[in-house]
Amino acid sequence: MTAAQPDPTSAGRAPISGIIALAVGIAAFVFCWVPFLGLGLGAGSIVLGILAVRGGRSRGAGIGGLAFGAVAAIPAVVMTIAFIAAFVIALPTGSGSGGTAGPAGPSTTSSPTPSASPSPRTGAEEKAQYEARLKEKQEAERAAREEDVRKNGVELPDLAGLDGKTAQWRLEDLGLTAQFDGKSGTVLAPANWTVIGSSPGPGKRAKLGSTVVLRMEKTAERAPAPAGE
Repeated sequence: MTAAQPDPTSAGRAPISGIIALAVGIAAFVFCWVPFLGLGLGAGSIVLGILAVRGGRSRGAGIGGLAFGAVAAIPAVVMTIAFIAAFVIALPTGSGSGGTAGPAGPSTTSSPTPSASPSPRTGAEEKAQYEARLKEKQEAERAAREEDVRKNGVELPDLAGLDGKTAQWRLEDLGLTAQFDGKSGTVLAPANWTVIGSSPGPGKRAKLGSTVVLRMEKTAERAPAPAGE
């Protein structure tokens, strides 16, 4: 008779355990994104759900708690693992490097060595750097002059007083061509003629390859010296 009667204490505990399993499972589902907390609630709801189902009473609530716990456990495990991984990755940049490499650090990085301090530059190095800067400046100025000549032409010098040959060489050096205009005849030997003016005149600009007209005057011939001198 006594063996066939149900245990009143177990019958009272079964519904309560199922409700608790369901409540914990819902909490685990809500807080599954919180590391450790969601994992603990999920594991608790699974355990309580199994106990409620095995008790025989309130099997629906127990199964519900077991289901909520199982569903919540998956993201809870992922979030917990991600949190642990992030902590482990950040650990070496914080205190990990100081803890493991502490004894060797002062001997390699903290102690100053003569080679670590910058050595003063020698006179040869200073001279080489000065010459390099000077050369770079000169090249920049030369490039600027060439660009100005290419766009605006060459500024003509004052050629008056020079013989025709010398004036011709000066113009050719500037990239120009000389044309002689004799005041008293045709200029056949420019060295025997003197420049009295030019067109364009001094200070004017002429494009590269253009022609400059030189107005020439016959150079006066020297009188021959007496034979006795």
